[in-house]
Amino acid sequence: IHDQEMAQQATSRLAAIVTASPDAILGLTPDGTVKSWNDGAERMYGHTAAEMIGSQEHDPPIIEVVVDSLDERLLHG
Repeated sequence: IHDQEMAQQATSRLAAIVTASPDAILGLTPDGTVKSWNDGAERMYGHTAAEMIGSQEHDPPIIEVVVDSLDERLLHG
C-alpha cells in the first residue's frame, strides 16, 4: 500500500501543478482528441475545458501544430 499511496500523492501533486499553472497545458491523444485542458489554456485560447475535452476540432490552430509535431516525431523518431 505504501507504493500506491506514494504514487497517488505524486499524481495529486502533478494535477495541482497543471491546474494552478498560468501556462496553457493540454493533453492530446495520438489522434488529436483533447483529453485535458487547464485554466491557462482557457485564458490563452478562450475555450473552456467543457468545450474542448473530447473534441478533435483543432481550434485554436496551435493544437494543429502540436499534433503535426507529435505525428512527425512518431513517424520519424
